[in-house]
Amino acid sequence: MNDPASWPTGDFAAGEDTSALLNADQVVRTVPGYQSPYQAIAALCEADTWPRMGHGYSVLLRLPIFAALAEVRLQPVGQTLHASVRQHKNLKHVALHILPTSGTARIPTGRTTITHLTRETTNGAIQIRGGTVRVPSLCEDDFIETSIWHPAFGELDRRTASVRELLPPAARNLLLEALKHFCSVAQLEEMLTKPNDQSDGKADQSTAFERHVAWLLSLAGFSPIVLGMSEHMKAGRGQRATIDIIATSGKVLLLVACTNGAPKNEDFSTLWHLRALLTDKLADQTNVNLIPVIITGSTATERYHAVEGGIGIPIIDTGELREITATLLDLNPSSFLQRISAPVQHQAPPSFPSDNEP
Repeated sequence: MNDPASWPTGDFAAGEDTSALLNADQVVRTVPGYQSPYQAIAALCEADTWPRMGHGYSVLLRLPIFAALAEVRLQPVGQTLHASVRQHKNLKHVALHILPTSGTARIPTGRTTITHLTRETTNGAIQIRGGTVRVPSLCEDDFIETSIWHPAFGELDRRTASVRELLPPAARNLLLEALKHFCSVAQLEEMLTKPNDQSDGKADQSTAFERHVAWLLSLAGFSPIVLGMSEHMKAGRGQRATIDIIATSGKVLLLVACTNGAPKNEDFSTLWHLRALLTDKLADQTNVNLIPVIITGSTATERYHAVEGGIGIPIIDTGELREITATLLDLNPSSFLQRISAPVQHQAPPSFPSDNEP
């Protein structure tokens, strides 16, 4: 059968494992000039063979076994798991073992075996056969191990995935799946990375960019507010600051400044000043982590702008926006904050003059 897919294999060995015999003293003495019998075989027989290659049997037959996992998915409605196998139509007695595990220690919470697989599709000699089983209540960080077993060959294939990876898209990011019915991810990326290409006027382009940034923050699990005409903060006589978006998740408060073009120095100083003012207002009421962020619809020359004592403001530019929109399905506040965290400062190793230098 001509099939380009990768399949598990079964090894059938006959005869003694003669690799040990090649290292016997009498064999070594008969091949002077070579480091080992294996080197002599490689040179004289033009065959690549070395001790760790496993060519020690009289006969070794390796055959593909046409059974491999095709798909594993969880269905929250009904708390069921469906697994399917790609297998040859003549291969019988294939079974699926399902092993849910809980916690970082991967403690098994019960094993289930599916012995009756129903044919779903057929493509020549290869069929897709699947089965469904109920699973216990699991957390998204738990894992499920799925394996294929055959009574003659043992385990043929195994796959381990987190519960979250096996959930349908709507169970992973409901807001994203709902938005797709009105605006595709490709359209959202276009509006975020090319804000000046929109057909409205300049003022409307800025407003639209702020709105789409707020969409992105919502999809990441934050609760954003676009301040619009209320962007000015009054803090005492003569002290004013502006901000485009505020967004929260837990004890984190994002202070987001949006600009269609490249950020200017005053953008950073204004945003840092606002952070200081809000810190004074909120710090005595709750333990809050205020994080200023600049999001730009252009390509930035830096990812992090230091402002005070090595502490500064992260910059999300068009390149970063593309990467974020590509990971929307599994984006959450924690992964978003990890993306905008301050870069690790690596100290260059000391340089030493070469022997040729004076």
